[in-house]
Amino acid sequence: MSDKAPADLSAPDLSAAAAEAAKAEAARRPIETLENPQPRIDYLVRLEGEAAGGAALVTLMFVPDKRIVQADGFSAYLGRLSDFGAETQSLPERLALRILADLNDELVPRWVQIIVTISAGHQVLVEDRQPKWDNKSLLVRAGGF
Repeated sequence: MSDKAPADLSAPDLSAAAAEAAKAEAARRPIETLENPQPRIDYLVRLEGEAAGGAALVTLMFVPDKRIVQADGFSAYLGRLSDFGAETQSLPERLALRILADLNDELVPRWVQIIVTISAGHQVLVEDRQPKWDNKSLLVRAGGF
């Protein structure tokens, strides 16, 4: 007779659960932010970078509230968007909306505009703002910024 207990076949596979948790965290794609040095002043920030392995050019313009994102943080974030590679060619809307959701989660800007341009000439612009925030004179300048 053996003192060994039979293996419990109903026990969850912890390595699979850990892999799934890591996958979910990677999908979150946080954007590193810093404290806004002048949160009482409305000003425009414009950043550009490539996403989806260079398949898409992303232009970000925003009016910060309490947090800002710097150019190197934005570039690092775009570099983590690898799962949009081939899909970006047919659906840049999905990429633009994903970036908007991530920015609204981490940055919470007063106003944000994201433009995604792919090589085929397809361009998508998404925009959002905080409720009751309005600075028309600043946004008029955004077009030439």
